[in-house]
Amino acid sequence: MTTRRLSEFGNFKCFKSRCSFRSLTTLSALAACAAALAVAPTARAQSCVGDLNGDRIVNGSDLGILLGQWEQVGPGDLDGNGVVDGADLGIMLGAWGPCAVTVPSWATLVEAMPDPAVVTDSTLRAAISASGMAWRVLDTATQMEMLLVPQGTFTMGCTASNAFGCVSNENPTHSVTLTQPFYMGRYEVTQLQWVVRMGSNPSSFQGYSDSANRPVEQVSWTTVQGYLSATNLRLPSEAEWEFACRAGTTTAFNNGSSDDPTVDTIAWYGSNARNQTHAVGGK
Repeated sequence: MTTRRLSEFGNFKCFKSRCSFRSLTTLSALAACAAALAVAPTARAQSCVGDLNGDRIVNGSDLGILLGQWEQVGPGDLDGNGVVDGADLGIMLGAWGPCAVTVPSWATLVEAMPDPAVVTDSTLRAAISASGMAWRVLDTATQMEMLLVPQGTFTMGCTASNAFGCVSNENPTHSVTLTQPFYMGRYEVTQLQWVVRMGSNPSSFQGYSDSANRPVEQVSWTTVQGYLSATNLRLPSEAEWEFACRAGTTTAFNNGSSDDPTVDTIAWYGSNARNQTHAVGGK
């Protein structure tokens, strides 16, 4: 991953309910993660008065905690006067509902919280909500759409499928904890986004009607450094990339240990890509 040239990366898409990943063995693969991560990934969420259980919503659960501490000292003392009383109840009722999300200073808001029809994993939605950060934002400088990846712990390394085993440098599996949320580009960096900053296009697949929206390729780790400097972005670490792409799964593929029979509908790969890249966001 991070030790390879970017032109060796496979194509991937994340942040639906699952992540699809297929290697494009017949292509110079896409710069899938290239420069698509905000340089300030650890911005912290604003506080949420009245959210006593930390789930980023002020509701009956918090009210129960407050009433259980009535006329006592405890976290329910929202105004800090030394006792939980009617004033604190008023503060809580005034803050009732979802907590406000934090939008990074470098971004504009697209969508505060994920649509359950898109991010179907309730655990993942809860982690996004608990972070206090906006789910979808637009990087103001580059107009790249970024998606939040919440902090968490996962098992890093290869998981064998029914058809394919693991190679030695993908093992042993080990537990990794990412302690801060971060933002990653929703799509690969396009040829147009690259040209705007770099002034030239190294990609092989030029001259098509949709070339501007196809991923930039034929770029090395060294070449990308200039783009990162120009956009104030960075590449994800190997652990960040794998955590994002797994999207909460532990199996070899998004659907389990067997290759997904519906892969044609969710990803470009060797059998359907026609030996070329395609516009981002199409699958």
